[in-house]
Amino acid sequence: MVEEALTHLRARFDADESFTYEQATEVLRIHDVEQLLVGDLLETLLLRGYLYEVNDKLRITEKSTTISGICRVKKRILASCHAR
Repeated sequence: MVEEALTHLRARFDADESFTYEQATEVLRIHDVEQLLVGDLLETLLLRGYLYEVNDKLRITEKSTTISGICRVKKRILASCHAR
């Protein structure tokens, strides 16, 4: 179910596009994900590194399995945090 949620979010939002929790919820609800599961699915996607959060907005990460890919994502997150 987590992979399906990610697929729905990727179909709606580009990797460089930020979106709110509410927008993510709308997308998942359109695809018949139960309201009670949405929060857990988003949290799981965040914990697994498929999504990241900056200033109450979500973004989809590039699926990175290499150390360099993980470092690129981490640098992007840190840069966004310091830009505040």
